[in-house]
Amino acid sequence: MKVVLLKGYSQYGALRFYIDELAKVFAAHGDDPVIVDLTEMKDTAARAVVLERQRPADLVFSFNICGEFRDEKGRTVSDLIDAPHVVMYVDYPLAHLSRLLDTPPATAILTVDPSHVQVIDDFFGAEHFAFVGFCPHAAFGEPQPQPATAEEFFSIRPTPVLCPVSYYTPPPPPWRNYPDVMRKVFTAAAEFALTEEWVPPLAALDRALIAGGIDFSDPNHRKDLTVVRTLAEEVNEWVRAVRRQRFFEAAAKVGLPLAVCGNGYDDNILARYRNIDYRGPLEAPALLREMGKSRMVVNLNANFGRGMHERVPTAMVAGAVAATDTSAYYREHYAAGSEIALFRWVHLEEDLAGIRALLDNGEALFRMAKAGQKKALAQDLWQNRIGIILAAARAAADRRAAVRAKRNG
Repeated sequence: MKVVLLKGYSQYGALRFYIDELAKVFAAHGDDPVIVDLTEMKDTAARAVVLERQRPADLVFSFNICGEFRDEKGRTVSDLIDAPHVVMYVDYPLAHLSRLLDTPPATAILTVDPSHVQVIDDFFGAEHFAFVGFCPHAAFGEPQPQPATAEEFFSIRPTPVLCPVSYYTPPPPPWRNYPDVMRKVFTAAAEFALTEEWVPPLAALDRALIAGGIDFSDPNHRKDLTVVRTLAEEVNEWVRAVRRQRFFEAAAKVGLPLAVCGNGYDDNILARYRNIDYRGPLEAPALLREMGKSRMVVNLNANFGRGMHERVPTAMVAGAVAATDTSAYYREHYAAGSEIALFRWVHLEEDLAGIRALLDNGEALFRMAKAGQKKALAQDLWQNRIGIILAAARAAADRRAAVRAKRNG
């Protein structure tokens, strides 16, 4: 099977690295992967020429990009390559709403959180796209062998805690200048989301709208409601920024040492948090090397309360303990306290203090690193996701065939 993998721009090069990883997995699966680096083409026409050269193919796959692509003749990626297109979105779907609106229904969509499936089905209808399904993120990088003892584990991993996340200073709420009624609704939605361990942003907004007296069954509200509900992305981003700042405040308070890498750490931030050792922004290969020298890697889940972030299994495969805010996926697939360290937003300071104490228990930390790595290697590699991708591709192929049959009478 010929698989065309589309590579685009990516912060820190992560999504580009994933494409390389997927190519290896498809090759090991017996397929013929071809990587098309779209950053090397200057315009739409050039991209269309390169894409059309990939015919014939059996599957096109991309992260975030090209679902909405059209060349000057209106041809999609599927049209140009004559193959089903699977797009995996690794962010909140409403952040990509403009792309989704222009994505043909014969496309298959994968998301990294089950609630994202609900958002897409809610806005477009459950049968709009050929396939919309949950595909958990997966680890990247080669497994790092574990040493024989906790003492050796500590000696070869000099960094106590690596925190590979950018810093966000919460901006003023985007809804501060909205009309009074809507400002109150969005404020209530954000406050509700921050008081819960996790609630989907759209669910928080819908709850606030209903509490504000909006009748969802009234057809006169339908058009305005659709527009307002797309702004759940603002709730998502603001809650994400506020929680990220709260994490750093709590980590500093309990004395959790953090070697951080990413953007947003200006001099004022570094002066504020004395527990931070700033390593700068790192591209994916450099990040993997840092994980391999760390005893623990802290992840912040970006409001994926039912899914997962790739940093978690990646850290485990690299041999480190993964510590992360909790989600349904982690609770269901890993044993908290023995395979993964979880903290809760509603008990943040208390749980981070427990993680700080774990750093001083060498044997427990070493056991968790070994157990987490074993579990991640068994269930959370890209090879474990091939079946989901292929199922999505089959659904897209069936939809394309049905469209063609209808068109041909």
